[in-house]
Amino acid sequence: MDTDFRKAMRRSESSGISNTLLELEDGRRMAGAYQFSDARLRDFKKDTGKTFTRDEFLRDPELQEEVMNWHEADIMNYVMDNGLDYYIGQNVGGVQIDPAALTGMAHLGGRLGMREFLETGGKYDPADAFGTKISDYGKKFTGLDMYGLTPTSPRPKLRPMGLLD
Repeated sequence: MDTDFRKAMRRSESSGISNTLLELEDGRRMAGAYQFSDARLRDFKKDTGKTFTRDEFLRDPELQEEVMNWHEADIMNYVMDNGLDYYIGQNVGGVQIDPAALTGMAHLGGRLGMREFLETGGKYDPADAFGTKISDYGKKFTGLDMYGLTPTSPRPKLRPMGLLD
């Protein structure tokens, strides 16, 4: 079994075709191998100061990987900054929670959608335009290799043995 998160995400989003452009019925466009929305690409540009057009993005697989690097880190930073790492190792709404599941759920439903899914015990589980639910992406990607992005939960400070207060 292939455990590469990126490969699985590319295959799921665009069949691995980096110049894929999809326009949804509501007018939103998803671009590239990972199907980033224009809004998410604006987030990347704002955060990094980089500028490019959608056409340049579609023609540049290396840029798409750079955006995915940022995207994954942004999601995991959000997880850690908001205490959502608490859910790692738990089963929420039928999803075994790990960094890949969190990233997959946030990729489909946004960081807030992923958070609401967790905080409602999986009751908040909307589907996208294709009928794919947040939980579907959690289940699909859980257990896959996230390139060392596994966050560590804060550990309580232990008093050394034999020392008195």
